[in-house]
Amino acid sequence: MISVRLIAAGVISMACLAEAAVPGVPNFTVRPGYKVTVAAKDFGQARFMEFGDDGTLYVSQPQQASVTALQDKDGDGVYETKTKFLTGFKDCHGMVFDNGW
Repeated sequence: MISVRLIAAGVISMACLAEAAVPGVPNFTVRPGYKVTVAAKDFGQARFMEFGDDGTLYVSQPQQASVTALQDKDGDGVYETKTKFLTGFKDCHGMVFDNGW
């Protein structure tokens, strides 16, 4: 089975038809053989995502003028730590890394 991990505003529905929906999140379905799980919740609005070389997931949040770094410390696919990586940049959007930066 292929596992797809998602990050979005608020909490994400566990998207299989047999599972109950999360209030405020519309139901959706995935193709057979795929599974959707929650990678981060209570996150707020996200715009773009980019992985760093070390596996850190950087998420731009333009309305908060920040980029947040998420880390999965134990490798279970759930990001336990959220750290503001960059703040004070109004309408920050895309991210590009070059040679580890």
